[in-house]
Amino acid sequence: MYITAPKILLLCTVVMLCLSACAPNSGIFAGGDWQSSGLQHQHIRTLAVDFNNPQDIYAGGLLGKLFASTDGGQHWHERSAGLPPASSINALSFDNTGKKLYAATTAGLFRSTDAALHWLAMGKANQPFDYTTLAFDLKVPQTMYAGTAFHGALMSLDGGNTWSSINAGLPPATTINALTIDIDSDQLWAATNSGVYRSDN
Repeated sequence: MYITAPKILLLCTVVMLCLSACAPNSGIFAGGDWQSSGLQHQHIRTLAVDFNNPQDIYAGGLLGKLFASTDGGQHWHERSAGLPPASSINALSFDNTGKKLYAATTAGLFRSTDAALHWLAMGKANQPFDYTTLAFDLKVPQTMYAGTAFHGALMSLDGGNTWSSINAGLPPATTINALTIDIDSDQLWAATNSGVYRSDN
C-alpha cells in the first residue's frame, strides 16, 4: 500500500468533508453505522480495491484464503489457487498499472495477473521471509518494496522477480509493520517494532 504526501492527504480530507456535507445519508461519510459486507466467518487481515474497477474488491485472510468480489462486496468467491494453505495473507496491493495484484504472506510473496484467479510465487531474497507489507514507487515502474518480520525491508527493481535487502540504518532483526512512500520528496517511510524510520535514497 502507498500514501502520498501530507498536502495530498489534506486535500483528500477536505474532499471527504465536502462529500459528507453534500450527502448526509451516504454511509461512511455521514458517520453512519457499519454494515456487514459478507465473509463473517473469515478472519480477514487485508483488503485491496482495483482502482481501474472499483467494484472489484479483494480480501486476504488466514489459511491462505483469498476472496474476491466483483459487485462491491455483495457477493464473494474464493480465489486462492496457488497460495500456500497454511499461510496468512498480511497485505494486498496493486502495482502502478492496476493490472497486477500482489500478496505479502507468511510464506512468501505472490503475484496474480488474472484478477486473483491464479497466484504465482515471486522471486525471493534467498529465503522465504514472513512478509508483512508492500509499497510501490509511483514514479519508477517496476520498483517496489516489501517489509518482513525480523528481516527488515527489501527492494525490487524488476517487479518482484529479484530482491535485495535495504536495511542500512535499521536495528538488527527489525520487523516492518508498514511501508509508505512520499512521492513528492521521494522518501520511503517504515513503521517498525522500534520506531519510525525514513530513507531518502
